[in-house]
Amino acid sequence: GGDFNGIAYGLVKFKNGSFTVPFNQLNNYVKSLLATPSRLFGGGAFTATTSGSALNHFFRYDGALPFSDFGGTNGSVLALANYNGRVVAGGTFTTAGGLTVSNIARTTSTIDIAETAPVILTSVIYPNPVIEKSTISISTNQQLQQPGLRILDPTGKCVADIPTDEVPSSFGYTFTIDRSRFAAGLYYYVLTDGTTGTFSGKFLIQ
Repeated sequence: GGDFNGIAYGLVKFKNGSFTVPFNQLNNYVKSLLATPSRLFGGGAFTATTSGSALNHFFRYDGALPFSDFGGTNGSVLALANYNGRVVAGGTFTTAGGLTVSNIARTTSTIDIAETAPVILTSVIYPNPVIEKSTISISTNQQLQQPGLRILDPTGKCVADIPTDEVPSSFGYTFTIDRSRFAAGLYYYVLTDGTTGTFSGKFLIQ
């Protein structure tokens, strides 16, 4: 990505020794890219693809056509980072996804923490949806020093921190979700080791 106009405007793909167009061209430059194992995020001065699809300074690409993940921003996105599974964007904008901000914003849902955490072996939540109580069971290939489970609502607000039920020597961790603590709706959970998020998922409260 960058400020160039040749094979494509602002974004090209390098494959088999040559540059090609990765998808529909953009109408202005790309300033920042963030790649995860299954997604590519981009920010810049662009507002659309050259075919007319709106992309307000931010796009997410999953392997099909790029699209705006949360409505974009009203000014250029100059930097992107993954912080505990959320995309954090910085730039010269005052709104993001329709909300008033001051040059920095983050997505509300987690992205790809699970795919970037080789420490995780398995993760199971049962039952899901949660009716009364459910158990999240996670196994790892190494001991976590301070395992915990952070529960987030759809806006990204932390609504609960749940300690592990026990810390066995087999690198397995269980967490109990009590329906009485939450209103009905969709929630996200992040497995933490101290202050660092290592794995994410979601569950539904009925």
